[in-house]
Amino acid sequence: MINQDFSFAEALKIFSAEELEALVKLQVLVQADTGPANTSVLYLFGQTTDNEQSVLKSSADLLRAGIVKMVAIPDGKNAPGYAGYSRWADWLLEQGFPRPYRVLVTVGNLNTFSEAGALVREAKEQGWQDIFITASPFHQLRVFISTVSVALSKYPQLRAWNRVGAPLDWAASARHSQGVLVGSRTSFVASEWARIARYHKKGDLLPPSEVLSYALSRQIIRSSGD
Repeated sequence: MINQDFSFAEALKIFSAEELEALVKLQVLVQADTGPANTSVLYLFGQTTDNEQSVLKSSADLLRAGIVKMVAIPDGKNAPGYAGYSRWADWLLEQGFPRPYRVLVTVGNLNTFSEAGALVREAKEQGWQDIFITASPFHQLRVFISTVSVALSKYPQLRAWNRVGAPLDWAASARHSQGVLVGSRTSFVASEWARIARYHKKGDLLPPSEVLSYALSRQIIRSSGD
């Protein structure tokens, strides 16, 4: 759960049956998304040191395959649980990817929604039309919903695509969410759904049905030859 007064079951009551159905569809979509054959930028959403290998391994695979040309990393200075830009940049360098592959996305208070805001702002300034985003598998759904919620408000031309992070041991204990949550990675799936409901109720996140409509519209634009 997020906290003692906001359980997973209570969170689900926030959504109608239609919105829950859309959320289930999105959960599957983000794990097996499509996207352009070669997109310039992949953004790595901040992860704790327990989960960082998920996004780092994914980024290395995409760079080797030539699917992306640049990896964007949050600075996240002094962010609890996150090792920071330098450590991730050094890891990529050790894998044989020179520094021009990485660009710094400035983020103040590091959390999923603030990262989404910084990413969309950077994308608009740079004129990026397609971007890949990656997070740990249990985190990918909220990452996508957050990015789309900001994009449709600030830069609706942006097409965000999912490249989910490499799987890690689902049964192992790990820290998540600035190190605040501790549990198995499986348990984080429920806590992520609860957070989506909470932040939707707060007004930060769009209804799942609107995010699903966005996701499907990307496919239509892509198939039309844009």
